[in-house]
Amino acid sequence: MKTATLFLLVGLMFGLPACAATKTEPSYASPGKPSAPVTLSHEWLGTPQLGQPITLRLNFRTRGEATDLRVHYAGEGALSLRAGAEESISLRAEPMPVRELTVIPSREGRHYVNVFVELGGRARAYSIPLQVGKVDMKTLLKPQGKLVQTPEGQSLISLPAEETVEPPK
Repeated sequence: MKTATLFLLVGLMFGLPACAATKTEPSYASPGKPSAPVTLSHEWLGTPQLGQPITLRLNFRTRGEATDLRVHYAGEGALSLRAGAEESISLRAEPMPVRELTVIPSREGRHYVNVFVELGGRARAYSIPLQVGKVDMKTLLKPQGKLVQTPEGQSLISLPAEETVEPPK
């Protein structure tokens, strides 16, 4: 019995400090929100003017072994696009694709070109701003919502929402 107690004490003496000094890493790493392995940089070629076409240059960069890039373009606000709304790009023929879109603003203000990219079964969305004309910073920075109070007395800002439903393909 004394021998077992001695082994137990010696084991605790040397084992506990070793456990305290050991760093443990988590057994998993959160990948974050999965999205398409593609990055997009853009450049406006020119100065935006009401009713005048302006060119948007898009540079797509991909990672991984995907072969086809599917892209959908949409003008938000008062922007119209002269290009096709959707295209498929073969990354075998064009490993670092560059596209130019012609955009025509029909009223002053801040508008967005939305670019939706699908690659390897995953998708990613980009919104590219375009400011047309002078901007009144007070109007631009003014909150869009309405201040309301809940029955519990908590203050909230109710924001306007827009829902669009696309038919299944």
